[in-house]
Amino acid sequence: MTLQIYVVCKRPDEVKISLELCVDEIRRWMRSNMLILNDNKTEVIQFSSRLRSDVVKISSLRIGEVDIAPSTSVRNLGVKLNNDGSASDHISHVCRKGFYALSRIGKIRPLLDKPTTEKMVHAFITSQLDYCNSLLYGVNKTQLDRLQSLQNAAAHLVSRTRKFDLITPVLIDLHWLPVDARIKFKILLTTYKTIHRFAPLYLIDLLEIYTPVRDLRSADSLRLVPPHGNFNKAYGQRAFSVCAPALWNSLPSVIRNARSEDCFKRLLKTHLFNQFYW
Repeated sequence: MTLQIYVVCKRPDEVKISLELCVDEIRRWMRSNMLILNDNKTEVIQFSSRLRSDVVKISSLRIGEVDIAPSTSVRNLGVKLNNDGSASDHISHVCRKGFYALSRIGKIRPLLDKPTTEKMVHAFITSQLDYCNSLLYGVNKTQLDRLQSLQNAAAHLVSRTRKFDLITPVLIDLHWLPVDARIKFKILLTTYKTIHRFAPLYLIDLLEIYTPVRDLRSADSLRLVPPHGNFNKAYGQRAFSVCAPALWNSLPSVIRNARSEDCFKRLLKTHLFNQFYW
């Protein structure tokens, strides 16, 4: 059983005490239910902006008989989360696994035809690029370029083109969206599911459909209400409640009003394909 506790840390000393008491309560509950809390596998991370140097850090947290110092990154459902929100460790992990898989596929590439190679690339590399990629919206372009270099290498392998050949014609021929577009595709697809109530309730509660006060033509445009406030570009604008309305409202109305999920995905991919390549 995995347990996660999240708290807003405005006063670290008070948070430290309340967290330790909370963990002690959980330990007692687990013990009464024939469960054991593994102190040595417990991790602590304190998220804060790298732009602020005045943030008071928690030195350690007492878990049972162990004092645990905060980590710079932790793994959650296969995603490595950095304490500054940069996602650098997760991107490094994806690139390391992806290039290793490419080297293995490359050794047997002469024995494979193009369709089989593409299937293997999608199974071992594209799946890694797409997994939880909506979390990468708004990260540093330098970090995204690392993922794009992985996709470019995969495209060269499938098409059997040379490393220094122009990659854009290759991606167009394969009909692959670039990494940045794939991130937006995932967010917009999640937004579509959320609007049509195919998503979990905690996502549905984050979005509000725009309803005009009078009977206007915009009533059928299916737009979202942007949240109020000024949001930091490096952090606040990356939140789903902020980026989803902005990306969704920028779509043509014919895409927003797609009658089915399959139709929406088809129209959206064509739109992003034209936006990024033409």
